[in-house]
Amino acid sequence: MKEAQRSDRQDGGFIVSQCYYALPTTSNSVVLNVTLAGESGGAVSPRKFWEDTFGKAEREGKDKASSEREREKKAKERGAEGEEEEAAPPEKIAGLGDEAFWIASRVGGALYVLKKDLFFRISVGGAGDEKSKLKKSKTLAQRALKRI
Repeated sequence: MKEAQRSDRQDGGFIVSQCYYALPTTSNSVVLNVTLAGESGGAVSPRKFWEDTFGKAEREGKDKASSEREREKKAKERGAEGEEEEAAPPEKIAGLGDEAFWIASRVGGALYVLKKDLFFRISVGGAGDEKSKLKKSKTLAQRALKRI
């Protein structure tokens, strides 16, 4: 690690602490965001936000899988050209925190982990496919969980 930079912000009733871990090759750097409940009386708990976000995504993922053939048929009828790429649904990851999800993207992905009443997000850069980035993210998440 070359250096670490921390920043905190209030965001939607939450306190979000971000650590950017700079590595000698910038593209290999790591970002860790930790989301805690804000200090205001009406703040939503991170666990409730998690359940609203990932619970809905998980239900939609199940519905999505059951209707996959129908969407493929409609796409063929319209023609694949000009059609927007759909985002991959969150993938549930077993054995991390109270619950964890991986959200893949074309440039990598991010691992979200819930523990107690906070959650964190890990995003690793650099070369490698989605599988290797998930593996690196899981290793880092296991280390972070030891400190919570």
